[in-house]
Amino acid sequence: MTKKIRFWAEYDVKPGCIDQLREVVQQQSRWAEDGEPGSLAMNWYLSPDGSRLYTFATEEDMDATWFHSKRWSENPFAEPFGELVETRRMCMYGPIDDKYKELMSKAGIEIEYFEWLTGFDRQTN
Repeated sequence: MTKKIRFWAEYDVKPGCIDQLREVVQQQSRWAEDGEPGSLAMNWYLSPDGSRLYTFATEEDMDATWFHSKRWSENPFAEPFGELVETRRMCMYGPIDDKYKELMSKAGIEIEYFEWLTGFDRQTN
C-alpha cells in the first residue's frame, strides 16, 4: 500500500488573466519545491484555449500533506492565484486521515477523497 498522497484540481481561468497566471504558478511551484522537501511533484497543465488549468501534485505521505497545508498561510502566491481562477473540482487520493478531512470541511474546502485500491508507481523523482 502506498503512503503517497496525490492531489488533483481543475480550475477555470478568469478572462484576461492567463499571462499573470503563468507567472504565479511558476513562482508557486518554485516556492513549494524550495521549501517543501516532502512535496515530490507539482505539475500544472493548461487547456489549449487557456480557459482551464489543472494541477497534479504528489506528496511523500500524510506528514508532507500536513506540512504543505500548514505552510499555505505563508504562501505569498496563494491569494494572487485565487484571484485568477475559479475552482471547479478538487480531489485527493491516498490514505488521507480523518482529522485532515475534518479541517478541510470546516474551512469550507470541498474535496473529493479516494482510497488507493491497487497499482504500481515507478516514479523515482
